[in-house]
Amino acid sequence: MRRGDNSTDGQTHGPYWDPQGNVPFREYVYEVNAWLNVTSGRMTPQAQAAAIQRGLGGLARTLAMRVPPDIINYGADIDGVHTDPVTYIMFLLSMKFERLEDERQLTSGTQLIDFHVPHGERIDVTVTRFEMARLEAQSVGF
Repeated sequence: MRRGDNSTDGQTHGPYWDPQGNVPFREYVYEVNAWLNVTSGRMTPQAQAAAIQRGLGGLARTLAMRVPPDIINYGADIDGVHTDPVTYIMFLLSMKFERLEDERQLTSGTQLIDFHVPHGERIDVTVTRFEMARLEAQSVGF
């Protein structure tokens, strides 16, 4: 079981992500959004931000743990707009780890063009994988 997958650990660790792993940052963002929805009724934004910090690994954890406590407690301004601490941390991470849009478009388009069906794969899995590849490519304008 990964960190952040059970309810007890979810109080101190957000979803796990390490930039050296094989999960793209964009997928991590989806995981965080779902986790925020699950925890919003029992955790403050400050607690969620701290849990996100603790759930990270590698360079992302180092970066997030350098966020000053005042920002975790009160939020910060981004381009003149005051944001909560969760938004600030996710913005900071995205500035460092989100792939350039051109690279994302190339990767998404290639996944659709190079789509193949492994021998023995069930049709429902194939259709789901294809739909996910198509939606990703469509989301970047491919």
